[in-house]
Amino acid sequence: MKSDAAEHDYQLAWDFREGRRHARNPRKSLELFLRAAAAGHVPAQYSAAHMLATATGVRRNYRKAVALYSLAAAKGHVFAMYNLARRFEYGQGVARDLRKALHWHVACANKGIVESMVAAGDFYFEGLGIRKNYRKALQWYSTAAKHDQPRALLRAGYLKREGLGCPANAASAVLLYRRAARRGELSAMYNLALCLLAGEGVRANRQSARRWLAKAASLGHQAARKRLKQEVWA
Repeated sequence: MKSDAAEHDYQLAWDFREGRRHARNPRKSLELFLRAAAAGHVPAQYSAAHMLATATGVRRNYRKAVALYSLAAAKGHVFAMYNLARRFEYGQGVARDLRKALHWHVACANKGIVESMVAAGDFYFEGLGIRKNYRKALQWYSTAAKHDQPRALLRAGYLKREGLGCPANAASAVLLYRRAARRGELSAMYNLALCLLAGEGVRANRQSARRWLAKAASLGHQAARKRLKQEVWA
């Protein structure tokens, strides 16, 4: 339970950080966040950690940030959990530990953090610190795809197209590619175009394929640019 003193320090820290009722002073803000954090104030633990990790007006200190993220994460602070996952993933302030990173990403994903759903999918898809598991990767990508996350849509489409972790389903892959393409995912535009050219999972439509290749190429997708030149469009 937050003490009145810790809550007061926490609110005052924000005043100094944002310059609301006092002149902006990041060092004073961090000092107050740390004092509240030491009293067990969970949001202050996270706020202090994030200032230290992002060097917000103070010197970056990943090691101390990890210690504070860990305190807040243990109390269920979801953004602390997410940032702790990233620190274990990249080995910032702590020894790189992909299994611990996955543990915290899954915990965040279960709390609705879409970025962690995608990250969990990536861990299983690429075999980061664990054995590859396309079925679990597809589960997490599919969950993130419900939120229209472009990368998740792309990779879920790829897994369904290739029949990895599930029976192959080109029609379902095309639908996922199309949703990702409409959200600006270049590789999804390219893959959708290939399906449209081949009539894979969808009726062949060279004009639509050309439009998607042209759009991806205009945005820098090299394979799309090459395929656009190779095809005879007469």
